[in-house]
Amino acid sequence: MLGINEKTFFDKPSFAIRGGCFMPYKNEFRAIQDYVFSLLDAVGFDTGAAHTELIVNESGLHLVEINARLVGAKIPRLMGLALHRSVASDLIDLHLGRYAFADNASADVAVTRWITADRPGVLAHVHTPPQLDERIVHVEILKHAGDHVRLPMENADRIGYVMSCSNSRAEAESAADQFVSESHLIFA
Repeated sequence: MLGINEKTFFDKPSFAIRGGCFMPYKNEFRAIQDYVFSLLDAVGFDTGAAHTELIVNESGLHLVEINARLVGAKIPRLMGLALHRSVASDLIDLHLGRYAFADNASADVAVTRWITADRPGVLAHVHTPPQLDERIVHVEILKHAGDHVRLPMENADRIGYVMSCSNSRAEAESAADQFVSESHLIFA
C-alpha cells in the first residue's frame, strides 16, 4: 500500500473535486489496508497497480470500485512528489520483476488544490502569485485566454491547480490554500 488520497469536494450542488491530500503509508491506516487487501484477495488480484476507491464514514468502510490500474487524473504526479519517486517507474519495475519495495519513511504529505472561477465569464488571464514558498512544488494552468469559465459544478470547470508538499499535512494544505487564495482571474 503506497498511501491514501483523500478527496475534498466543493460545496453542494457542485460535483467537482476541490483537491486532495495524498498521505504516504507509514504503518497507519491499518484497518483500511486490511479491508482493501481483503477486497483484492476476494477478486483474485495479486500483482500490479490497484486503485481502490472507498467511502469512509461513521458507519465504516464502503467499497466504491476496484481498478486494476494506477489512479487517474493528476494523482500519480501528486504521489510521485510525496514519495520522491515515480510510481509509474515503480509499476514498470514490478512487472519486469525488478521491483524492490521502497521505504516511505522520508515521504511527505502532498496536497492538490484547484483554481476555479467565482463567477462565469470569458477568461483573459490567470494571475498566480510568485512561487516563493518551497512547499509549492507544481503549478499548472489548464484553461487559456478566451475560454469560457464558470463556477465549479464539475471537474471540467476547474482552471488550474497547485501541488504542495511538506512533512506536515497542515503545512501542505496551508501552502496550497494560500496559493489558490492569492491567485486571481482576469476576465475579458
